[in-house]
Amino acid sequence: CDDAVRDTTDLSNETDVQMLVRAIFISVREGDRGKHVRNAMEETARSARDAQASTFQSVFLNASAKAMEKGTFGDSSCFALSRLVAIVASTGKVEDDTTAKALETLARLRARGRRVFSAKALRAFAGDVGCDALLDKYLDLVKGGANTVLCALVGEMYAAAREFSKRDIGETRRTLLQLYADVVLNGDAKVVAAGVSAETCTAILGDITEDEMKDVLLPKMVRQLRRSPEAVLPIILNTLEGVKVDLSSSCAELGEVLIPLAKHADAARRDVSRRIIDMLAANSADASLVKEHIFARCAAEFVAGKRPKEWTARVGLYDVIGLCSRINSRKDREALSANAIAILATEMAVDKQLDAKAAGLRALTTWLRHIAACPASIVTLI
Repeated sequence: CDDAVRDTTDLSNETDVQMLVRAIFISVREGDRGKHVRNAMEETARSARDAQASTFQSVFLNASAKAMEKGTFGDSSCFALSRLVAIVASTGKVEDDTTAKALETLARLRARGRRVFSAKALRAFAGDVGCDALLDKYLDLVKGGANTVLCALVGEMYAAAREFSKRDIGETRRTLLQLYADVVLNGDAKVVAAGVSAETCTAILGDITEDEMKDVLLPKMVRQLRRSPEAVLPIILNTLEGVKVDLSSSCAELGEVLIPLAKHADAARRDVSRRIIDMLAANSADASLVKEHIFARCAAEFVAGKRPKEWTARVGLYDVIGLCSRINSRKDREALSANAIAILATEMAVDKQLDAKAAGLRALTTWLRHIAACPASIVTLI
């Protein structure tokens, strides 16, 4: 790389520029040779950018975009390329075509995974061209119908804004969070295939407030669970894994749509629904809401004389009753244990389906850990 581009001040024609870009790409593919090679590539890119900004930028960014579309680079090369793209695009101002091309390529790189993307380079890019101007350009592109892969940068753009923006970070977060809700939580197969996921947005999900969860994410989650549960269940699970807020206020609306899914005949759908309910129970500070909107809904299926005939539905209900033992308060667990054990013990005495009985016994065993003395219903069952 050093020999090929020792003098980048004489890029008199496009052929010279293309040869330089080709030399840099060869070095990118062999980037595992050491940090000194990466440093040489980056210094070369800066010098070429400063010497022939418009020509070199155009050729390099177009070549990078095509390479990412074709999957030319492996993961080991993507980290180096993300740094180079950010460097080449950093000319001190936001430029329409250059910035748009750079953002789309960076988004494709981020969609490959956090470990093969330089978040530090993106933040440096934002700091150089002006974070708020870059953010405006990014939002214009996404809202204008640009490639949905751009949404892979939601989290990274938020992280850059948190460091450099002069605007209210709460308003910025809410704007980007709405974008996440509209695109990622929509569950579109094309978005998933592009690599846009909750993982690409961890920076913003970890900072949301309870009000933002309730007002922005929750309505979209409920709506999509009613429309296309199979597509959106894994996305909702990954989203809730990324948030750090109290989920008590989500129990009512999510419980209503999740419990029927937890009873579904499809085992995969039951499993993901169960894992989401597990998160609700474990991350809700108000145990009374878990009891009212999740436990009581399941209990009503057995004590109201309308016991489900399908054994898969009973498996789901037993599992959810068992998960309610995950509430944080020991006092609340002990108060709820007698009711849970009574329901499960009664069911185990009459349920003959082996898989359902196994699920019921697992839930019963879970709840027995939270009592001081063996209840009469268990003695009778034994």
